[in-house]
Amino acid sequence: MRTVDRDLVEVAEAFGFHSGLRRLQKILLPAAAPGILVGLRTALGQAWMAVVAAEIFGVSGLGQRMMQASSLLATEVVVVYMLTMAALYGLFDTAFVALQGWLLRWKA
Repeated sequence: MRTVDRDLVEVAEAFGFHSGLRRLQKILLPAAAPGILVGLRTALGQAWMAVVAAEIFGVSGLGQRMMQASSLLATEVVVVYMLTMAALYGLFDTAFVALQGWLLRWKA
């Protein structure tokens, strides 16, 4: 919210957006939305890394199976699990980018 241009706030006041809630809804949130969505996308990537790390170090899931296959020297299985995890992240990221494009369609 701090990065929102002060001129936008001043123009909003000139057009009668004096209440804080209305100014937040019509000016501040739309102006801050690109930065908020970039932060959410970054958080999504970091959360995915945490999930992968948790699975590798003991929580049952793809990571644990990948480590089991690694200990059995089943390289092809490890590669398949790695590609599966990368594809899942790619799917999540692509879906988020599509959502971001839809939410920020006014910006184009």
